[in-house]
Parts: sequence; structure tokens; C-alpha cells
Amino acid sequence: MQAQAQHPDVVFLGADIGVYTMARAYHLVTGRGSTVVASNALAAVRTSSLVTMVPLASVFDEDAIVATLLSLREGKAEPAILMTNSDHFAAIMARHAVTLESSYVIPQPRLDVMERIADKDTFMSDCMALGIAVPRGITVDLAAPDFTEPSLE
Repeated sequence: MQAQAQHPDVVFLGADIGVYTMARAYHLVTGRGSTVVASNALAAVRTSSLVTMVPLASVFDEDAIVATLLSLREGKAEPAILMTNSDHFAAIMARHAVTLESSYVIPQPRLDVMERIADKDTFMSDCMALGIAVPRGITVDLAAPDFTEPSLE
């Protein structure tokens, strides 16, 4: 089928229900399966005919994760798309982006951007500066000795 050849390989890091949903959506659009790299996959992912499972010994060994990802692309001419549905794995991908980008397209922000927008106050401030409407929020320091219940009025 010629249309399938036009779609890139997709590799998902992690195997929660969000990864299964993305893998299923990719299959529905392209007719192609994808690869899931994970240490402990949900049954929906583990038993799915839509994915090829690649085991990880540990989700905390970043060097092993990167080595596993790179080994999947050995001998492949075209880069794959690497995605995740996990903050933990997104941070690993961002920390090792320079190494991984020889084999993968990684559609996510750089680590400094991820860290910046993870802070609610900075995110809200950046959105307001860009004219992006966001719900009003307040910062509460529960450890402050003079803590009083905040008001949004």
C-alpha cells in the first residue's frame, strides 16, 4: 500500500492509556502500527495488535532508555517521531534531545521552555504577555506564617 510508505515510524515512550489512545489514533489515520517502549504497560497496550512492545528494565535509568531508543533506529534512513504522554519521559527526552535528534523528530518544547511553563505563575504571565486568555489564578504559600484564605474577587 503506497500511502503507508508516506507516514513516518512512530515510537512512544511509556505505556499508559494516553499512549494507547495516540497509537490507536495513528493506526486509524495511517493503517500502520507503532512501537511502544515501556517497562510496565497497561493490558490495553501490552496486548494490542496495533503496537510492538519494546521492554525497558527501568524507567529511571536514563542512559538505558536513550540506548534503547537509539538501538531501535539503527540502520534506519529516516528519523521516527518520538512521543510520550508522561512528564517524566518528556523531561528525559528533552534532556537527551541532542543525542536523540539524530534518530528522532521530537515534537515537544526544549527543556528550558518545559521548566518555565511548568510554573503556574510564569505560565500565566507569559500567556498574558502574548495576549492568550487564561483563567485567573493566584499563588498561595501555605507555609507562610500569615496565611489567610485568598480571594479571587
